[in-house]
Amino acid sequence: MKQFTYAGVSRLNGELKLRFTTSDARFLHLVKVGHTEVEMIKLTRPMTKDEAIKELLVRGFDNGRTEITNLLVGNARGATIKKNTVVVKVPAKFMVELVGAGTEVTETMTAAQARKIRDSWNKQHQHLSYDGE
Repeated sequence: MKQFTYAGVSRLNGELKLRFTTSDARFLHLVKVGHTEVEMIKLTRPMTKDEAIKELLVRGFDNGRTEITNLLVGNARGATIKKNTVVVKVPAKFMVELVGAGTEVTETMTAAQARKIRDSWNKQHQHLSYDGE
């Protein structure tokens, strides 16, 4: 099964699509051939498409953008969406890799609650950002 190190989305002719690659050069290629709104992140380890989609959901890649949330959930096996809540079934072995062995995830929250926590974390950790550099 093919594994990828980068995942994200891009828009071509108005259609939003999932993108997967093993090279960061793919970002530049997508822009060169006319894609807009190209967003990709480096995955924590090489992953299959399904694993990458689940990681994007867990990491809050959609950042509250409904179109991206629906695209991710629509393509993820074992994921469902409820009103204002995304539920992702992630196998325990992957949760350990994503959040650490000593962390137990027991709380379910709405997308708005998750966005508030994510925004707060991002604000506190702006110095780690690569934006604009």
